Amino acid sequence: MNLDPSIILYHGTTEDAAASLMSGGWKPGLSVVGANQGQARLLYLTNVPENALWFAQEKGGETVLKVRVPLEYLMVDPEDGIGDNVADEFDKTRQWNLPACLASWRPLPAECFEVHEPAPAPAGP
Repeated sequence: MNLDPSIILYHGTTEDAAASLMSGGWKPGLSVVGANQGQARLLYLTNVPENALWFAQEKGGETVLKVRVPLEYLMVDPEDGIGDNVADEFDKTRQWNLPACLASWRPLPAECFEVHEPAPAPAGP
């Protein structure tokens, strides 16, 4: 699979599902329906790790994965996106200071997934 041009996005999930994605990758239709009743044919992604964490918590998890996705594999999230296409999704969400809501419908191998380690909070005075 050619990953260029690609982008890093984030996916929130449970620890068990994250382990499965990192070992076996993702294929449309083989996963269970998400916490927000998302479509099993889509892997839901965002450009904001905190937004992915919110979705993980809705599933009872705390794990955020970094996902390297070829740009051609992306579409606007049909439930939560606001753009007419991927470029428009990024433009509108940037303009309105919202996280982009995207999805992939094509299989992604395990090497596209890794755990996102959040930056440590700044030390107080």
